[in-house]
Amino acid sequence: MRPARTGAAVLFRRLCALLLLGLLFPGRVHADPAAPAAVRTGSHGGFGRIVFDVPSGTHYKLARAGDSVTVDFGEGIALQASPASPRNVHALKSSGGQAQFVVDAGATLREMRIDGHVVIDVLDARTGPTPSKPPPPKAAPAKPSPEAAKPPPDPPKPPVEAAPAKPPDPTPPPPLPAKTVAEQPPSPSPSAPPAQPGPFDRGPVALLAAPTLPPEGIAITVPFATQTGAAQFRRGSDEYLVFDERRPIDLTSLRGNPVFGSAVVRELPSGTLIVLHPPANSSVALTRTPHGWRVSVKPSVPPPRAIPFAPKDDHLDLPAEAPGHVVTMADPDNGATLLVGTLRGPGQAFQTARHTPEFTLIPASLGVVVEPLADNVALRTVPIGFQITGGPSGLALTAPGPATEAATAAAHLTRRFQLPAQSAEALKQGLAAGIAATAATPAQARGPKRRAIASAMLSLGMGAEAEAQLRAAAEQDPKEAASADTAGLTAIAALLANRPADAAAIDDPRLTGTDEIALWRAIRQASADDQSRTAAATFATTAPLALLYPPGIRDRILPKIAETSILGGEATAAKRLLTLAGDAPGLGYARALLRQADGDAAGALAALDALADGHDQRDRARAATRAVELRLSSGQLDAAKAAAALDKLRFAWRGDRRELALRERIADLHQQAGAWRVALSDLRSASADFPGQAQAIQTHLMGMFITLLYSQATDALSPLDLVALVDENADLFKSMPANEDLQTRLADRLMALDLPSRAAPLLEKLIDAATTAGARANFGARLATLRLNEGDAAGAVAALSATAATDLEPKLAEQRGIIAANAKSRLGDAAGAIEALAGLTT
Repeated sequence: MRPARTGAAVLFRRLCALLLLGLLFPGRVHADPAAPAAVRTGSHGGFGRIVFDVPSGTHYKLARAGDSVTVDFGEGIALQASPASPRNVHALKSSGGQAQFVVDAGATLREMRIDGHVVIDVLDARTGPTPSKPPPPKAAPAKPSPEAAKPPPDPPKPPVEAAPAKPPDPTPPPPLPAKTVAEQPPSPSPSAPPAQPGPFDRGPVALLAAPTLPPEGIAITVPFATQTGAAQFRRGSDEYLVFDERRPIDLTSLRGNPVFGSAVVRELPSGTLIVLHPPANSSVALTRTPHGWRVSVKPSVPPPRAIPFAPKDDHLDLPAEAPGHVVTMADPDNGATLLVGTLRGPGQAFQTARHTPEFTLIPASLGVVVEPLADNVALRTVPIGFQITGGPSGLALTAPGPATEAATAAAHLTRRFQLPAQSAEALKQGLAAGIAATAATPAQARGPKRRAIASAMLSLGMGAEAEAQLRAAAEQDPKEAASADTAGLTAIAALLANRPADAAAIDDPRLTGTDEIALWRAIRQASADDQSRTAAATFATTAPLALLYPPGIRDRILPKIAETSILGGEATAAKRLLTLAGDAPGLGYARALLRQADGDAAGALAALDALADGHDQRDRARAATRAVELRLSSGQLDAAKAAAALDKLRFAWRGDRRELALRERIADLHQQAGAWRVALSDLRSASADFPGQAQAIQTHLMGMFITLLYSQATDALSPLDLVALVDENADLFKSMPANEDLQTRLADRLMALDLPSRAAPLLEKLIDAATTAGARANFGARLATLRLNEGDAAGAVAALSATAATDLEPKLAEQRGIIAANAKSRLGDAAGAIEALAGLTT
């Protein structure tokens, strides 16, 4: 036998152990007094729960002898006063680091460690032989549950009567920490009865991934209880699944799954939230199965049946089948409170956004989601479904109108961003509070707050200010700089600030996948070309989304969408959009365009004239210009009068591409009226005023000048107009393509003017501007002839010498030789004249 240890030896060994633990785990072993630890209890329908809040890493031993259970944490823990005993537990007491309690006969234990918490669940006794020691009576026996009446899967035994089940304890079990946990197997006990499969044996519910055929996508099953309700809604690119039962969920089996591997679980005060990041161009569906809720990711899912909007005198009814419970959670975007009404079956949802002064109904794919804007707004479950109530005076509701119809039209369209939709006053108050909170936050942590501020600014229509906030966030926070959502919001802010050139980030491929992004990309196209057929085709399907934005955004983009749709050939879609828009401001010009597209010229002119006499400067300029064009096309004006009418509108709108387009249009009308010199002058003036567009204007100018020279229009010009026109535009010859026939015709036309003093300088300019030797020789021959006719033989010889060239066409070479011989003979140089003629072969 080993000798008994003396007291000194035991003390020495303990000191050595403490020193060793101090070396191995510095900072964890102290000689301080025992650490206090709370003991919490709670009950649920099928088990009682005891939670010990001890420091992380604390060791403990669990021992069971019959129905007596001991949990020993050692001398380093001091358990607090014993709370009330939970379900299946009696005589719970704690002393020092040890807790003792008695469980019902046949009850089983399940233990878990979650960070600094040790959790002991005491599960109800299972069906089996009648226990020798019946449990102490606590309540009247209840009807045996169906699960308890099923025989166990062991070898057949004589049938026995199930033990009576206890009624559920209304006190919920203490909450577990909000994080994913993995179950630890219970400590074996020789005296414990053999474990049988039961509904709670698995501990925290585990997601079971179940891949299916490609047409159906991929699915997982969340094995919640039969009565557990669910709701589903989307925020940006994330899908939020809310269940009205609070349970930890183990996601270990989904690690590496391409679809569900990034899923996140959060325990709510009265439910469970699963956040999914589905791939782009995919949809998420919740369906009921005998084993729980199935979460499927598919290319598309059928739309759910709409939950009606039924306002009453003082409340709002939302009739729905199989309503569940109401779960309260924080909005993942802005932190606002959300009231989520769950359903116990799939297929129904309130899909359209609905804004009232007191609450907002957020579109959902399953169930009902309400954001209360007033403190007295509540969502509750009633026999017919759900009901929203207010204060003593009830809710401030109006009957469904165009806004509701618009929301219904946009219900099937997908969103990426959820911008605040509160009233302008609420947005301003929140904006002021957000700016103050951001100023008090360290610079490196301001990114999310700046994005929230920018979202409020966008809702108020403050595009330039929102863009500045987002760019500051990207500069200070690398995560914001790398975020596709930040880039997308920055582009939207630039478009609202009328800076489409700064909105290139909207084309980021990471944003692709929702109708909302397609809408904003089309808005950028329409900003560059208000007749874009591509943008109009996109608006035909996505335009109803614009009606769901706050007024600060909606009123900025809706006119552009409607006008581009009409001018781009989608008048039918534009008519439907204008009907849904109701009395939204800024749509007068679009309605006039729609009348013109429908063939109602008189009605369109009346509408345009009314706008031209209005107070909006932009609408006045556009409407007056459009009215002139309409009168021109209907024969009420000719080109000259139309050009004069538009010329009076040149200063109605200044400084952008609209002014340039007007000035180019005036030049084209002057050309049609035969006022070529004025038309060319208009374009030269525009080129000087718009240096950034000078190249495009120069191309327009060159095309008009070539058209003039190739046509018979020069024959209709007066001599003075032709001379002035050529003189003002002689520089254009340097850029013209070589065409000797054209050059000869122009030179002959100048020679026939009988204005030698005006023609000679023009021919000299044409010689300098000529780009080929043949053109120079041609113009030189005409200048020599002009000088010879004026008696300047020496000048004629000089003109020929200055434009001399080889390999000329025989006709032009002969003409130049005869002119040279004539000039030299007049100068008395007979030999030179003979030499000039000697080279001719005719």
